[in-house]
Amino acid sequence: MSKTTIPTGGITDGTITTGDIADGAVTLGKVDATSTEANNLKQRVCKAWIDLDGGGTAHIDDDFNIASITDNGTGDYTVTFTTAMGSANYAVAASIIGSSSSNHYAFVTSDGTAKATGSFRIVIIHHGGSAADQGEISCMVFGDS
Repeated sequence: MSKTTIPTGGITDGTITTGDIADGAVTLGKVDATSTEANNLKQRVCKAWIDLDGGGTAHIDDDFNIASITDNGTGDYTVTFTTAMGSANYAVAASIIGSSSSNHYAFVTSDGTAKATGSFRIVIIHHGGSAADQGEISCMVFGDS
């Protein structure tokens, strides 16, 4: 079966099967990016995530769309994106693995510093009220990029 080029304006009749399209040839950028379906898909995708070790010298264990972290002091970190978000109206969700004792920790998305399009700040607070370093901190970011 010979392949032909699809004319500008698309196909008026007929069907294209998956065997007619090369793997990876269709991307979201090639689909109508203004369509409701494309916009909904973009909204559902995690735009950045990080698994960082906050114990001792803080460092990134693994990440997506994270350029760097800054250790601002005990339990206080700034996470900088590789590609900035479209606005500061994004959501950050996190988990912290604490010790096996009865210690409880809370994740706070800032120390009063507003989220920025290029970064966000997190503070880990022990149930006693003081900031505390933790060995495993994971964050996910959802929003417009």
